[in-house]
Amino acid sequence: VQSAYMLTQEATQRQVGLLTETDKIFSQSMEQFCFDVTFWDELVNFAHNPQKEWADINIGYPTSSYGFSIAWIFDTNFKQLYGFQTLNIDELSKCFINSDSLKNKFSQSWFENFCFEKDGAIFQFYGAPIQPSNDTARTTNPNGWMLIGRVYEGKLLEGMSRITKSDIKIVFPD
Repeated sequence: VQSAYMLTQEATQRQVGLLTETDKIFSQSMEQFCFDVTFWDELVNFAHNPQKEWADINIGYPTSSYGFSIAWIFDTNFKQLYGFQTLNIDELSKCFINSDSLKNKFSQSWFENFCFEKDGAIFQFYGAPIQPSNDTARTTNPNGWMLIGRVYEGKLLEGMSRITKSDIKIVFPD
């Protein structure tokens, strides 16, 4: 009985490790996209003079093609300048995380990867400061902020399930 228990524990630990690594791989593209796009003079210009058409072409459409769920751009005080979502839930175009929480989150580090629960769904976000391309050290004061997000559902969970040979579901305790 003890041997069976140990084998089950080892298998569980392997699966958790595989799932963690798979999630890391899925997250890398979101992190890289956000890091690269926020290090761009045209986005700095947008932060000072928002134009929806420009943002749709340069932020919205790429967000969709990369398979992300949400893109939000904010000014330096986390007032939303732009919102895009691919989930056909119009209210997700508007940030559902209050500005004080975002200010607090980014006061610790300018580059953040975090999860947020809303209405029974888990969202993962990666955020970064908007800075000019000549700031290779990424140390100048932000001209604004960008958050890229995805929701753990549908194709994302199916892909992670397939890779880990698991049946992954999000379940909340009662």
